[in-house]
Amino acid sequence: MQRPFSISFSETLLARLNKAAKLAGMDRSSFMAAAIEEYLDQAEDSIRAMANPKVRDAMLRALAAPGVLRAIGESLGHDLSQAERQQVLEFLKPVEGKQ
Repeated sequence: MQRPFSISFSETLLARLNKAAKLAGMDRSSFMAAAIEEYLDQAEDSIRAMANPKVRDAMLRALAAPGVLRAIGESLGHDLSQAERQQVLEFLKPVEGKQ
């Protein structure tokens, strides 16, 4: 069962949404539902993967290798400071008592 609800967008985002829905041959509501469902599927997959201790450990080891976080930052056009790099690594460390 579909249930209507209200949502507000900027004029720019609404124009993009309308254009994309039209190009896809869909009405705006159907396009938004499909886009949100796809986004949620990807987000849930990422959350499940990062909840796996083996995946988190592998990510931590890979990102902790010398120069990796610096290279990622540079590729994104941002020079990560040592504090920012440390913050990323701390985020990936398992919470004590949860593994």
